[in-house]
Amino acid sequence: MLTPECYVGVAKDLYDCGYPADECPPYMVIYETLRTICENQQEILENQKDVDVLLSVLSALPQLREIEMDFCQSIDEPQWVDSYLSFGTAKEVSNILHIRTVTKALQRRSGCTAPLVTIGLSSLEPPHYHFWELPKFPSLSGALELLLKHCTTLRITGNGAALELLARSTVKIRQLILGPINISYIAWQEFLKSNRQTIVSIGFYHTYLVRGSGEILEFSPKLLSDVLPGVAFTTRKSTDHWKMPYWETGWIIQLGS
Repeated sequence: MLTPECYVGVAKDLYDCGYPADECPPYMVIYETLRTICENQQEILENQKDVDVLLSVLSALPQLREIEMDFCQSIDEPQWVDSYLSFGTAKEVSNILHIRTVTKALQRRSGCTAPLVTIGLSSLEPPHYHFWELPKFPSLSGALELLLKHCTTLRITGNGAALELLARSTVKIRQLILGPINISYIAWQEFLKSNRQTIVSIGFYHTYLVRGSGEILEFSPKLLSDVLPGVAFTTRKSTDHWKMPYWETGWIIQLGS
């Protein structure tokens, strides 16, 4: 909760850092803006308008094979709003609600002539956690697990937190597509060990693994061998899964038995 006392502290910190006085909006402007947002969101949730709208869209696209969830700042609000919504657990709760909304709509989807294949998660970012630790947000991890029951391919871009949240989950996807992102090395190890029995293909482009010491390693097939010793695989170049300049190339690793 943003109390007047907390607001004064935030405003003072901005001023001490050299930001202009108008960088921090007046308290009542923040209060009224957030109050309006919360009232509108509450009405949407109570009447399940978000699920109904998404379900109508899915019903109108019976051959839809891919869904991309981009966790970005609202384009309808001032730029400063997101930082105040991030106080406490607001961001985590918001992410969970959005993921559950998509899951509910997919569960109720009917009349589709083609199964959904790919779910993309872009820039999913939980509240702060240390990069050398696996994030511990069980409700968010659980929501992702239920969502991924509706696809066979998972694509993660912009932020590696989605894979880190799923590190110890068995999601039964067959194809994993990564990049451009940084991922915790520990999370990468745990995820592969948890899902080795189902994953048959890994695509990567500008993907880096971060060790606990802060060392950053560019992902390569050799690093896969370090995590899964003795597993046979083949590699090939590909541009199928990423939006990239024409001179760039991604890679596909096909796992053997």
